[in-house]
Amino acid sequence: EKIEFKLKWLIILGAVGFIICSGIGVTKMRVNTNIIRDLPTSSPLAVATHFIDENLAGVYSLGFSIERKRPGPLVTVETLQKIDALSDFLEDQPEITKVNSLALLVKKVHQAREGDASGYKIPEDEAALQDYLDRMAEAENPDFWSFISRDFRRLRLEARMKAVGTQRGRVMEDRVWNYLKKNFDEDYDVRITGNTVLLGQMSERLVTNQVHSLGHAFLVILTLIIIFFRSYKMGLLACIPNLIPILGLYGLMGYFKIELSTPTAMISSV
Repeated sequence: EKIEFKLKWLIILGAVGFIICSGIGVTKMRVNTNIIRDLPTSSPLAVATHFIDENLAGVYSLGFSIERKRPGPLVTVETLQKIDALSDFLEDQPEITKVNSLALLVKKVHQAREGDASGYKIPEDEAALQDYLDRMAEAENPDFWSFISRDFRRLRLEARMKAVGTQRGRVMEDRVWNYLKKNFDEDYDVRITGNTVLLGQMSERLVTNQVHSLGHAFLVILTLIIIFFRSYKMGLLACIPNLIPILGLYGLMGYFKIELSTPTAMISSV
């Protein structure tokens, strides 16, 4: 006690400096969850995922649902040209490996009909396009019905993605939304789905809930300390050494670039 009393200002200044440094470190934290990266590299799931990403189309999917808000036909030359341009934009993204859509299927049919490589495009004739659609619908082509609803009011587009983290996936999703706002007018209702978006939302909510649970636990502990000391002033004072380690932990995570992911959020809350 004598040593602490003699060094009290040094201890207080040191604690304040530690809190300030920890606060700066907290601002450097990033929320990012990569389920595959968090697994051991030798685990079967991680090995299989890396193999699929490097040699096949990718394990994640990014889906698009396209509808027309106003009355009128959805599957037109203009709409398929927009979808084809969207497919080209998506395939230019480093996270995406392959895009499948009705536009791709129509281009293949048109190329086969023309019998030449130059025919690999969306036909400009509405009548020819309608003929292709009618024939594929009559033939009950499973690929055809996987891209369009039975009532011809909704189109679907699917992109295959590599196993990227939620932060990188969110950045890519923002780029896609910017493209959609510029190239799809108000006549279209475009929604983005797929396990990439769902996993990202789930991971972020889990991390947020863990942080909230940490705050709730602190309030409960604060209440118990106040009851134990029978003084809210002593309770608040006793909470300082309880808060400093928590703040220091998150500060160190920020400085050492340890991302706040699903596993680290669960561990840090403990």
